[in-house]
Amino acid sequence: MSRFVMWRLRTPGERMRLIVAGGAAVLAALTLVLLIVDPQRTGAGDARPRGATAALPSAVPASPTPRVGSRATAGRPSHTATPTRSTSAPPRTTPPAPTATATGRAPTTRASAAFAVTVEAESAQLGGSALRLSCGCSGGAAIGQLGSGFIDGFLWRSGWLTFGGISAPAAGDYTLTVTYRASRDRDLRVSVNGGETKTVRCRSGSPGTVTTTVRLAKGANSVKLFNDYSRAPDLDKIKLSEKT
Repeated sequence: MSRFVMWRLRTPGERMRLIVAGGAAVLAALTLVLLIVDPQRTGAGDARPRGATAALPSAVPASPTPRVGSRATAGRPSHTATPTRSTSAPPRTTPPAPTATATGRAPTTRASAAFAVTVEAESAQLGGSALRLSCGCSGGAAIGQLGSGFIDGFLWRSGWLTFGGISAPAAGDYTLTVTYRASRDRDLRVSVNGGETKTVRCRSGSPGTVTTTVRLAKGANSVKLFNDYSRAPDLDKIKLSEKT
């Protein structure tokens, strides 16, 4: 067809008019297509060149701050466990007690105090004619009228002393010390827990002391001082101690 047209238009002027008309038709068709596809690109006030790539905005809008405890993955927030701080104080632990270690040395032991007990005669149980006498003795008194005998032809009634509640740490022999006063030599008899009796000689003196060995049971004991045959000295106090 184009060959036929170009053959019929033999003159150069006709050919030029045909080319201009075809170019105008093509331009009008392109303009129409552009108006249909993107009418904003052909506006008179649009200063951007056609086909130019749109510039990126100068400021990229900040992405929304994810909530605490969430992490964005693939465009969606993913909630993760949020560590929590305990406001309560940690429990106090008691440090372990130090453990004693063996040092190869034997433990030190404290020797127990030696047994010794002193009892005033006036605090003992009086029996018979026994009588409390004030004097300058220990405790301010002594016990007289002990033993038996005759005074001015009259029979002296018997008198005695019993020291009760004397506690011994163990059964065994102990030393008995008697403090007395006498104007002449006197005999004194001793019996422990109602058992065997022994006689001790009290020499004249004021004050005087005499010692003898007695056997005590473990725990409470009683000591009786007396004389069934003659007068006994006045008694001030007694002392029981471990035998040395």
